[in-house]
Amino acid sequence: MKNRMRKVLGILASAILVMIGASRPSQILCTWPKPLFWVTAHTSVAVPWSRWLPIEAEASNSPVEIDHQRNRTWISLGQNAWHFSVHHTGIYRLKYRVLGVVPWGSSWVQASAPLWVVAGGQSIGIVIHTKGLILRAFQPVRQGSGADIDPAKRAGLEVGDVIAAVNGRAIKSLNSFDRQIEQAGRARRALVLSVVGQSSRIRRVTPVWQPAHHRYAIGAVLSDGLSGVGTLTYFDPKTGRFGALGHSMSDGVTRVPVAISSGVVMGANVVGVVSSRVDDPGEKIGVLAKRSEIAGRITANGAFGIHGRLVRWPKGAAIHRVPVAYPDDIQPGPATLVTVLHGQRTSDYGIRILRAYRQRRARTKGILFEVTDPRLLRTTGGIVQGMSGSPILQDGRLVGAVTHVMVGRPWLGYGCYAVWMMGDKSQAG
Repeated sequence: MKNRMRKVLGILASAILVMIGASRPSQILCTWPKPLFWVTAHTSVAVPWSRWLPIEAEASNSPVEIDHQRNRTWISLGQNAWHFSVHHTGIYRLKYRVLGVVPWGSSWVQASAPLWVVAGGQSIGIVIHTKGLILRAFQPVRQGSGADIDPAKRAGLEVGDVIAAVNGRAIKSLNSFDRQIEQAGRARRALVLSVVGQSSRIRRVTPVWQPAHHRYAIGAVLSDGLSGVGTLTYFDPKTGRFGALGHSMSDGVTRVPVAISSGVVMGANVVGVVSSRVDDPGEKIGVLAKRSEIAGRITANGAFGIHGRLVRWPKGAAIHRVPVAYPDDIQPGPATLVTVLHGQRTSDYGIRILRAYRQRRARTKGILFEVTDPRLLRTTGGIVQGMSGSPILQDGRLVGAVTHVMVGRPWLGYGCYAVWMMGDKSQAG
């Protein structure tokens, strides 16, 4: 009987330990304290916490203020956060005590001055010329005997590769490359190609005669540019600097940002929307606008979108500058997405931020959100192609830009943090 009781008590004790270990307070204590908060000065920050585990914090510097009035409500079932405010820029330290008694480490708070920009939302047409040629598809070369030959594929090229140079010299244009193919074919020698894709490498391709077109070919469909419709995320009316898309323009296969030689942006009219469905992402249908206030040049294409300078922008928007939030400023809750669904006029739509991922280095998926606005859901079904770059605002601050749709659930989407987008090292120029 005693052995049975011991077994029962042992099982109960094990179950209690598992429950305690899986509880939110235990999980927080195992990962707390957070080493660093990066926030905007002159703001209040809510820190998620457990309502069952009160903790007191004190600041080593007076510019950081703990909201003790809210702290006293921790035992309330509806409270699961504590708050602090930072009044000046600088680096400060917070010290924690569990139940106000037990020391539990410390965190540093880096308070930075806010960046101010104009939030966009306008649809834009994008045209870029790449440094090198993008391999779009293979096109077998048919011989007089009826047999097909694939020189490019046999040489180890892949769809999505960018041919940056031939015989050690940068490719200037598609026409110049065609001439080099013809010359190499007549001389019966191979072309030495410098290829950029998932990795950089050298490939040797020997052109073959194509009787149907009376020319030499390597069996590849190539292009020297990309174009599309996207969304302007922000611009600075003082300098004209802008950012758009939120993700790179790539070859569509490797998702590696292509290097550009030149590019332009211009206004676009949205003339229709194909709604998203489960496993079938929709899209905006846009055409270049004959009359538009937006025009500019693209100087860089990076992981967080395209960057450059506008020479014309919506002048009426220039006075509505907003601060840019840092990652730790952003909390789950209501937010606003700005985009265009018809013509060139922007509209605000309600979304809910479900999670703001804590990031110490730049990544493209920082915000998980859900579309809640019935107007947007009715028209688009959620997030559609062409909406990338649409600014996300919360509490009057620019927090991010739309980057991805969750294809299986198109009412859910991801965004990147705006501050990463603005700090993209690729945006030179």
